[in-house]
Amino acid sequence: MTVATRKRSVYPAKNAPEQFCDAVYWQMFHVESGRPDAELCLAVTLLRAWLALEEYPQDSEPRQWLRNVSPVCMEMLESLHAGRAGQGAPSCGEEQESEA
Repeated sequence: MTVATRKRSVYPAKNAPEQFCDAVYWQMFHVESGRPDAELCLAVTLLRAWLALEEYPQDSEPRQWLRNVSPVCMEMLESLHAGRAGQGAPSCGEEQESEA
């Protein structure tokens, strides 16, 4: 089997919801503890979780959990970005006012 034809999942399908929950919580912990590149890892982990759980029903417990934890993660990431960017710098997704 070649690399091009191989399909590889990040997590085993059987335990995907539990493993994604654990992975997101670990990345949140790493962000809080100031681990280098933790913000990017958290963002990527959230994206992978949403993609993996896409096939679950809308009202399933894993998707509901992800809907609840994602805003908390976004607040963590945005507050870190704003703190590092310095005063006057826009947060992610905000428009910077033009100086006229």
